[in-house]
Amino acid sequence: MLDETRTQPAALRCLELFSGIGGFHYALKESGTRFEMLAAFDISDVANAIYKHNFPRTTVHQCNIQVS
Repeated sequence: MLDETRTQPAALRCLELFSGIGGFHYALKESGTRFEMLAAFDISDVANAIYKHNFPRTTVHQCNIQVS
């Protein structure tokens, strides 16, 4: 007899770069995808304040993302 137990796929572990107010976070949530947003990064203090309000459990970093 076959074992019919199914495991749920692991949740995606995500970083939101250039996060703005959280569009990617909202899209994943609305899609029903299982995910864990590890952190969000944006240079704008206004966008980061809104992001923190919308997603208080996500760590938000204010920084400039540069490739050197």
